[in-house]
Amino acid sequence: GVLNSLSIDGTGRLKLPVGNTSQRPVSPNLGDLRFNSEVGSIETYTADGWILLSAVANDALTFALMGLY
Repeated sequence: GVLNSLSIDGTGRLKLPVGNTSQRPVSPNLGDLRFNSEVGSIETYTADGWILLSAVANDALTFALMGLY
């Protein structure tokens, strides 16, 4: 079946798959998440390929500080 929603309550954690860049899935799906141990960041798979979420967060913070976001 398909899981439509997931709630994680409390103060626990969410364990993501971990691996280096060469260990990325061969056939990823849009929205896949993993921790890239080579670069030390969470990454997600998009239509443009794998992107680091830290890069997205840094860009958003930069834009916010510049008043552009």
